[in-house]
Amino acid sequence: MSRYFCSNQAKRLVILFLTLSVAWSHSAPTAAAESPPPANPKPVIYIDPGHGGHDTGVRGIDNTLEKDIVFAVAETLSKSLTGRYELVLARSDDYNPDLFKRAEAANEIGADLFISIHAGGSFRHHPQCLTIFYYQALSENSTLAATDNALTQPSFFWDSVQIRHVSSSHRLAACLQGALQYEQGTTPCRVRAAPVVVLSGVNMPAVLIEFGSLTNPMEEHKLNDPIYRSTVSAAIIKGIEQFFAKKTSISSIDLHE
Repeated sequence: MSRYFCSNQAKRLVILFLTLSVAWSHSAPTAAAESPPPANPKPVIYIDPGHGGHDTGVRGIDNTLEKDIVFAVAETLSKSLTGRYELVLARSDDYNPDLFKRAEAANEIGADLFISIHAGGSFRHHPQCLTIFYYQALSENSTLAATDNALTQPSFFWDSVQIRHVSSSHRLAACLQGALQYEQGTTPCRVRAAPVVVLSGVNMPAVLIEFGSLTNPMEEHKLNDPIYRSTVSAAIIKGIEQFFAKKTSISSIDLHE
């Protein structure tokens, strides 16, 4: 009798243990679901210093190379933005990534913004204004013509994906324009739509900033000044922050164009 009692008691304990185990396994996911969600990651800014390597870009009268100036601006931006944003540079040294590879890299990491940096050239003697470009396709016919070459151009599959972000890219350009115009004072800053190749395959808001004319001696001197580059970088940061501030006030339907 005592053996039977002990055996039954043992069975009851086993059944109780199994019941508690099943109950715990069902309750565990609920507890996990009720835990607070992780904090939002920092926005990722992809900075593209134009040219590089054998592609020197514009050359100033004092032999200042565009590839060096834009890389210096990108480095200043990178140092200033660190902490507030995650920064990724299209190139970290003097080499020349393919245009489509620059866009592809930004797409692969899921960057929130793409900013390409350039310095223009002009035969005019007076200083030129800063220009911010956002993407605009040449025409429907040019897009159809490009389709015929899709098999020989693997990167085409990203071509013109920027079209769905034109509205947000225009807003980004406007925010940067306001900030740069404020910092530059009398130097005009304009926004232009153009079929910029490096922007065409970028799957996020994207702009190209052209810092005046490097072939103008006054602007060449200015672009070689670290203080000026810091001022420009600070204005770009203000423009980025204004863009994100305005973005939060726009409906999610508008944001996912």
